[in-house]
Amino acid sequence: MLAKQKAQEAKVFEAIFTRDGFVIEGATSNIFIVKDGKLRTPERNHFVLSGVTQQHVINLADEQGQKVQFGQITLAALHKADEVFLVGTTIEVLPVVNVDGKKIHNGIPGNNNLPT
Repeated sequence: MLAKQKAQEAKVFEAIFTRDGFVIEGATSNIFIVKDGKLRTPERNHFVLSGVTQQHVINLADEQGQKVQFGQITLAALHKADEVFLVGTTIEVLPVVNVDGKKIHNGIPGNNNLPT
C-alpha cells in the first residue's frame, strides 16, 4: 500500500517492483512485456504472486497458440519492450506507455510487434 501511495504522489498509475535488477510485479498488478513477438512475464515464485487475471491472459494466449515465456525481465528489457501491459482484477488489461519517464516503444499502445 505504501508503494501505491508513493506512485499516486508521483502522479503515476502504478509502482513496479524490482529485485536485484529484475522486474517482479506491480504494487497491485502483474506485468507482461512483448518483445520480438514473444509474450513474457516474470516467473511466479515466492517473490511474484500469481494473479487470477494473469492466469486468464496466459490461458487466452495459449488458446491463440501463443506460449507465454516465464523468466527474468530486466528493467532495461522492460524499457526496450515493444509493448508493456499490466493486468489485475480491477484494471483488467492496461497498456503502459512509459516507465520511469521513458517511452515504451513509440509511446502509443497497440500492435507494436505483437504475436499473431
